[in-house]
Amino acid sequence: MSRKIDPYNVSIRGVKLDPQLICRLFGISDMGQQQAIKKLLRAGSKHKTWRQDMEEAGTSIQRSLEIEEGMNTIEV
Repeated sequence: MSRKIDPYNVSIRGVKLDPQLICRLFGISDMGQQQAIKKLLRAGSKHKTWRQDMEEAGTSIQRSLEIEEGMNTIEV
């Protein structure tokens, strides 16, 4: 059985880093921001082009901004 290579997992000085760990280390909890970071870290390295990943990162950021703006108008 062949081993699947995950382009999001990178080892630096023996430490396995991936977008989830990086976000946790930096205290990033917003899901849209996490998604954008994942796209930006490895833009164009999988089945999508660099441009597609960059555009999708922008879409994730825009959606997070929309949600944040909407949360300011919701009364709980």
